Amino acid sequence: MKTKIKDTLLSNLGLKLLSLVIAAVLWFVVVNVENPETRKNFTVNVTFTNEASLAEQNLYYKVNGTGTVKVTLSGKRSIIEKLSTSDISAVADLSRREEGKVPVDISLNRYSGQVTPSSKQLYIAIEVGDMATNRFNVTGQTTGTPSSGHVLNSVSVSPNVITVEGPGEIVSTIDLVTATCNIDGASDDITEAVVPKFYDENGKQVDTSELTINVTTVEVTADIQGAKSVDVNASASGSLPEGLELSGISVDPSNVMIKGEPATLNEISSIEIPDSVIDLSTITGEWTTTVDLSTYLPEGVSLVDSSKAQATLTVRLAGENSVTVQLPTSNLTVRNLADGYSSAFEALEVPLTVSGSPDLIKSLSVENITGYVDATGLKDGSSKLNVVVSLPEGLTASPLTTNLTITKDAVKKEETEKTTSSEKETAETTAKTEKTK
Repeated sequence: MKTKIKDTLLSNLGLKLLSLVIAAVLWFVVVNVENPETRKNFTVNVTFTNEASLAEQNLYYKVNGTGTVKVTLSGKRSIIEKLSTSDISAVADLSRREEGKVPVDISLNRYSGQVTPSSKQLYIAIEVGDMATNRFNVTGQTTGTPSSGHVLNSVSVSPNVITVEGPGEIVSTIDLVTATCNIDGASDDITEAVVPKFYDENGKQVDTSELTINVTTVEVTADIQGAKSVDVNASASGSLPEGLELSGISVDPSNVMIKGEPATLNEISSIEIPDSVIDLSTITGEWTTTVDLSTYLPEGVSLVDSSKAQATLTVRLAGENSVTVQLPTSNLTVRNLADGYSSAFEALEVPLTVSGSPDLIKSLSVENITGYVDATGLKDGSSKLNVVVSLPEGLTASPLTTNLTITKDAVKKEETEKTTSSEKETAETTAKTEKTK
């Protein structure tokens, strides 16, 4: 029996071995046809490491492009098809950066022994620049209008200084930082959390997405106060000299807006200028003076428009005329001009209003009007100066100003330069002598 089995196994042995080899080859061919070697491209986000290597040099980096690399993997189709971008790591070490780029290392989280990345070195393009840090004052602003009978008194910001860090080319463009609060319809103080906005010198908003700011918001507080309109009144003390009659006293502005707490404003019906300001016994013609209205307001009350603080008081006499003449500046002199300087009036004539009796006005001649300006302490440049006018007795003049240009004399300048040069030569000679010794 055993002999029969043995004969059966050994018969046609060559054919049987050939069949086995052919079967193995066919299996290998089938397997490779069904699961061939293949390649596939993946787009992978790049992770950056060792950012501190740039921070230590006070540098920043910015990725040029999408921040991804294209990775090619090779392997069996059955494996490749199971992979996704989450299985692939792309790491750029900033400490290895080259000119404008950083090498990217590719690794796989699974199937690392069965899949092969392309041997080509991958890079990601970056831009490197200097970091800058600066501090900016925050300017508080408002939009809208308070309710009727109220005005904006002041705006404050907390914190009013913020620190900005980022690319120097961006930080250097910042010219103004603002925080704006809406006060439309407000009748009481308002506090808002506001995101600051940054502007360049042309008023264009700066993109701060690449900047680090030490605060995200600031608090803007708008102080809203009550407001009302009041008249400005003036009275006089003393009596006019005999023969003169008062025509009237005028105030400009005659009405102003004031602000403060409602309870305080309710007690104020007008601004009264004390009669001690105008002494009629000293007046012989039209007379003017200026006063500061803010000095006549109680504590806690102020003018809405501070530019109207200066009020002009004018006393006019009955039967008095006024005339405006063109006074030649050649009639004026310059006093207390510093040595070595010259002066020149910027206008040939200045308008001057003169008041007095009809007879005196009729006999007035411009040639009889003189005056002067005081140049004490003035050097090179243009200055607006008060003119002290001299008129015939019985006439008065309104306040007058004119512009005066002062320049250093050329001869004096040359002498100064020569003196400086001579002093320098003397000092050099002395130094050489001391060195020889």
